Amino acid sequence: MTKVMLKPAMPPYKASAVAAPKPETRPDRQPFVSVREMHKTLIGPTGAAMNNPASKPLTSSSTAFTIHFSRIVVQLSLDRDDMIKDETIDLLNELIHVCKDGEHGYRTAAEDVRNSQLQSVFSEYAKQRGSCARLLQAEVERLGGAATDSGTLTAAVHRGWIDLKAALSRGDGGAIVAACETGEDHTLAAFERVVNAGITGESLSIVERQYGKVKEAHTRLVRLKEEMSRGAEFQQNE
Repeated sequence: MTKVMLKPAMPPYKASAVAAPKPETRPDRQPFVSVREMHKTLIGPTGAAMNNPASKPLTSSSTAFTIHFSRIVVQLSLDRDDMIKDETIDLLNELIHVCKDGEHGYRTAAEDVRNSQLQSVFSEYAKQRGSCARLLQAEVERLGGAATDSGTLTAAVHRGWIDLKAALSRGDGGAIVAACETGEDHTLAAFERVVNAGITGESLSIVERQYGKVKEAHTRLVRLKEEMSRGAEFQQNE
């Protein structure tokens, strides 16, 4: 009898599981934090992140970096604000000098001029410049600065009112008006410089209002000078 040799049954085929390659890790480096991730950490998710609440949170090291970064940004912003505030205070103090000069110049002109109309005009502008100086001083103090309180006739003569002293010595009304106009030229230039210097907020609003008053005064003085040059008569004081 012939023997038949049976081959053992082959086990069913099974695909061998191949492990997926692991990404290279660099434990010596911190994970990169994108600007968007830092933004989300500081103020919350934005844009598409709003629709993906399961987004991966930042690691503790990334969060620490972001907080440190945000503190630097805040400090730089505060430093810049302080610098702008200091510059604004310096500019306002410059205008206080100019307004005090005008106050002393106009008051002196009103005291020495020999006609009532010009005396009234100069007295009005002396009061106006004193009021402007006080408003500017209050704004400097609001900003945390020390407001200047200087300004004398001697200083005024050296800061745009140089012709006033000679005009007063002659007692010529037309020359006094012309000297005051020269002083206003200096005042206009100072206000224009500050208006265009980049100050903002309430400080700018105050300066712009006063700048408008200075321009009106200058226009009026120019008109008075032209009238006097044409021989206009003004009532003389007794």
